[in-house]
Amino acid sequence: MDKAKDRRDGREYTAHEVAQLSRAQRQALKAHLCCLYCPATAHFRSASRSSPSRRGKVEHFYCLPHGDECDITRRYADPWETEEGDLTVTRWEQRDATLIVRIAMSPEAGSDESSAGSEGTESESRSQGGGDRTRSSNFVSRGPQKLLEQLVEWPSFKTSSLTIRMPDPDRTEMAVHDAFVRFESAELERHTATWHGFWGIVRPLSYWALGETYFSNFGVPNSSFRIAIHRNQVPSILSRYGLSRIEDLVGHYLLLFDNARESTSGRFMADVNSIEYTGFLRNNED
Repeated sequence: MDKAKDRRDGREYTAHEVAQLSRAQRQALKAHLCCLYCPATAHFRSASRSSPSRRGKVEHFYCLPHGDECDITRRYADPWETEEGDLTVTRWEQRDATLIVRIAMSPEAGSDESSAGSEGTESESRSQGGGDRTRSSNFVSRGPQKLLEQLVEWPSFKTSSLTIRMPDPDRTEMAVHDAFVRFESAELERHTATWHGFWGIVRPLSYWALGETYFSNFGVPNSSFRIAIHRNQVPSILSRYGLSRIEDLVGHYLLLFDNARESTSGRFMADVNSIEYTGFLRNNED
């Protein structure tokens, strides 16, 4: 999880915000953090660097276990929440699972919603001793943040033929290897008119004052793909990811879901229309 809240006042913290606190401050906050969707205590785990035998991880929260009726484990049916790696991809492929892009809307946009909705049937059972609940579902929900981590850290995920349901109004389904497009590989003829997840390392940003928009360009000059961030989106980006200025995106991974378009000036463009449709991951390889 990338967010947790303080039981005392309901304030929400991102994992990156907690990472910036002193050890004493984190210790004082520790007992009061919980899941956004259930009372389970949320434990903070610091970021770790990659090593030859272990993939690095971004700072995050986890709960063991979540509450029985927690949205994370009940509504979104994610039976392998704590497992990572290519083994998980293999398991999803073996059971022909469908991934669903989950967009949890901010309070300003309304109540929490998900493009997953109530999908399929989910069977549940309990052991006779009243132990853990076991689950069976053919749908696995992932938010943009987790999907970006999988694209960066799981070699087999980005090439998988798993079906993924996009967060567009038509709930378009396509193969994972077609759904996610590296910024440098985006093509106007192939990647417009349908939602995609565009991702990669952000290049330097330039500001166009007339349109109040920041642009980052990719590809060759005469057919450049660009991502566009309107100035009104900047405050939410800085707050969510703990950045001092929008230029701090440069050099790090960004994922954005959008129906890319050809602008009136003929430029191939994808827009950051809402922070809820993005994921951000610091690049620790520099």
